[in-house]
Amino acid sequence: MDVALLNEELEQNVVRRQRIRDQHAGPTMPADAKSEFETLTKRSEALINLIEVEKQKVYDKQLDEQKAYLDEPVYKTPRSMAFDGDSADTKQLLSAGWEVKGGMITRRTSFGMEVPMYGEEVLRGPLPDDQERKEYFLKTRHVFQPEYRDAWIKWLNSPFIKMGGMAAFSQLSNAEQKALSEGLDPNGGYTVPPDIQAEIGGRRAQVSIMRQLATVRQTNRDVWQQPMYAPASSTNRNIFSDGFIADWVGETPTQSDIDPSFEMFIINIRKLRAKTTLSNDLIADSVGNLLSDLSARGGRSLGLKEDQGFIAGAGGSLEPLGILNHNLALTATSSDGMAYDVEGSSSNAISNSVSDAGSAPKIKAMTYTLPSQYAGNASWIMRRGIQGDIAALVDANGRPFWNSYLESGFGRPQMVIEGAPVFNSEFVGTDGNISTTAATIPLIYGDISAYHIIERSQLSVRILNERYADTDQTGLILFSRVGGGLWNYDAIRTGIIAA
Repeated sequence: MDVALLNEELEQNVVRRQRIRDQHAGPTMPADAKSEFETLTKRSEALINLIEVEKQKVYDKQLDEQKAYLDEPVYKTPRSMAFDGDSADTKQLLSAGWEVKGGMITRRTSFGMEVPMYGEEVLRGPLPDDQERKEYFLKTRHVFQPEYRDAWIKWLNSPFIKMGGMAAFSQLSNAEQKALSEGLDPNGGYTVPPDIQAEIGGRRAQVSIMRQLATVRQTNRDVWQQPMYAPASSTNRNIFSDGFIADWVGETPTQSDIDPSFEMFIINIRKLRAKTTLSNDLIADSVGNLLSDLSARGGRSLGLKEDQGFIAGAGGSLEPLGILNHNLALTATSSDGMAYDVEGSSSNAISNSVSDAGSAPKIKAMTYTLPSQYAGNASWIMRRGIQGDIAALVDANGRPFWNSYLESGFGRPQMVIEGAPVFNSEFVGTDGNISTTAATIPLIYGDISAYHIIERSQLSVRILNERYADTDQTGLILFSRVGGGLWNYDAIRTGIIAA
């Protein structure tokens, strides 16, 4: 049938029905008008059904043609996205909520946060020669394809998912299994489609203090490297705050090292996982709970665990090296370190009294050991209990040095200490003992963007059923790949309790 003719007849019917109604606007119609109106109404409903059937036939034909096209040998590997401003791939990507900004592919989440995901080169242009990067590019390009997302959603929504990931996989068609297999993760799970990854990443950034303050970058390798500062001595600290070092030179510059010198900064990408369980009854009632838990609870769990690693991680083979475990975190600033003593009037504590200024002048002095180029972007990170101790510091007249909050008719703003906002994290240490480990360093202060978080955007999800079979539950595990390290220690100060 010709869809255009069906549409034309439908339009004529609508016009005729409207004319009849206009002529007989009252609660009743004459018998002949009513009969014609009802006949036209039934015919219109039939026309709509016919049009939908014909449109679906067109869609099915297009789908078959596209599948045949992608099955040609040249397209056995996923196609690269071409961001030339006119391509169908670009338009499809933009219409799906993606943007290209500054060489990054970004996604605005459902709650308004813009999440950078991939470098533009990951989705466009030639594949790299390096095998590791090539495999990452190919997998990313594949999971961006609509057929992968459709297969992944169908896999996760399968009523057999509570029997395990492979049970749900077996219910997919051959084409769907083929599409989903391209996102197979070494852990036995499947790569999360990029738009859902962005939702999870946005939730992670909402709860993570470090992601709000640190420098976050993407990588397509398992090791990230960049030159870093290596100051020569305590009398020649880092005076530059960027990756470029400037110097005055003549018309013919001589070849000499510009101080501070550089050394290689290496961040290894680590594997992080977050796990939750759902009752099988809950899954049966609403499969959407799986996606909800992935984006909300899973994202929050990943964000908190990341903060623990970036703030207090011990380094080594499993977790990143956190700020508090930096080798200079307990070394005094006078000895070219990061630490400043803030012990108060009470032994091993941040404290004072009206007769003993205690910690107050020390905290003030600590802020002014930070080089000026970092002060404008400085923040505090501390436990909420430590914040309460600082809020209790008083002058000789019993007045607080720093109010716990500023008075406002519109709520309670963030606490500010010497012009820098305070962020709370229970992963920072506490006082009560002489600071000898990360767990006994109570204060972090400085430009936290000097800490670099490097992530590889390739979240995967794994389904567990046998482990929780006796409790009639299904387990969800999210795996992410991320690392971190302090690139320029001179931008950070730690408040310690010195011996």
